Amino acid sequence: AQAKRRIVLVGDHRQLPHMLEPKIHEALLRPVSPSDDDPNSHGEPFDVSESDVEESDVDASDVDASGVDASDVEEQSGSSLSSDPETLDALERQALQESLFQRLIRNARTMERRDGQPRVVALDCQYRMHPRLGDLVSRHFYEQSHGPGDPGIELTSGLSPDFHGFQHGQSRFCDGSGQPLQGVWIDVPRHAGHEHRPDRSWLREAEAARVAQTLIDLLEDSNECSVGVISFYGAQVLAIWRALRRQGYAEVVDEVWQLAAEVAETPTGGRRQVRIGTIDAFQGLEFDVVLLSFTRSNRRRVRKETDWPHRFGHLLSRHRRCVAMSRQKALLVVVGDAAMVADAVGAAALPDLHELHRYCKEGRDGFALQQ
Repeated sequence: AQAKRRIVLVGDHRQLPHMLEPKIHEALLRPVSPSDDDPNSHGEPFDVSESDVEESDVDASDVDASGVDASDVEEQSGSSLSSDPETLDALERQALQESLFQRLIRNARTMERRDGQPRVVALDCQYRMHPRLGDLVSRHFYEQSHGPGDPGIELTSGLSPDFHGFQHGQSRFCDGSGQPLQGVWIDVPRHAGHEHRPDRSWLREAEAARVAQTLIDLLEDSNECSVGVISFYGAQVLAIWRALRRQGYAEVVDEVWQLAAEVAETPTGGRRQVRIGTIDAFQGLEFDVVLLSFTRSNRRRVRKETDWPHRFGHLLSRHRRCVAMSRQKALLVVVGDAAMVADAVGAAALPDLHELHRYCKEGRDGFALQQ
């Protein structure tokens, strides 16, 4: 309302989308009954508590073609909404999946095709991460077209591979000639410990312990390196904090987890730049090094694509993976069960993580697999 000539919107619709509060999501998907339009009809109170939304907010990108929350499909019947005339039609389902920002971009491109007046400008040069990592992110998350209103773009790198900011100074993550690596997969095989879900969120203690130890090694190796520790699940974040506390590196102050006071400060008097959390807390942030906790580790049978959520859960969200794999400047370290992405199912469901693992396994320049 304050704009005189134009409004400029800036954002990235291929990263985290809008979130749907779970009870509202359920209400939107509920078949319409005659009493819903009756002003004299009194249903149950629509109560939303903090505990309802703590871990279960629905990522709109996880609402599949049938309108089922793909992250929790094990509790759903799996029936298709399209078979029920009283449920949402295809356009309404699309509206749930598409953010307002994405819809505005699509509409702007439609008007561009009509009158030739440019309305969308794509910033296609990235200055954050090493070109090897930037190429991987570009290929899997930005170059693919999502229809005429959302064509793909190729991200180029504006910085040289020898840019000083890409020298992360982590001796544990260098190749045989002492050159810094850019991508590492630390394999924590299934026999080391299974995933489990004590409540509404998945965790894996064996992997959390390895993530914690890797973070400790990073902190001991460099005082100035900023580190982001990202998980797809809140329970895994808590498991990582607890693993750090067992080694004296974390504490709880006023019900908030933080690095222990004796390690939070660098020898030069500065504060260590470390953040640990779920992907939702990392939008727009960047770190020298990112540790990505894969968390899921199972051998659930997969016969068709609709079985993927049983095996991978939140990892199927392309938006979440885009954010998780694009926060680092110099080094991305994935910690988790490599077998989850190494087979044909992993290649089809998580092509970006599959390719990263393949590069590490093959020992491509800048990549390495560690046990």
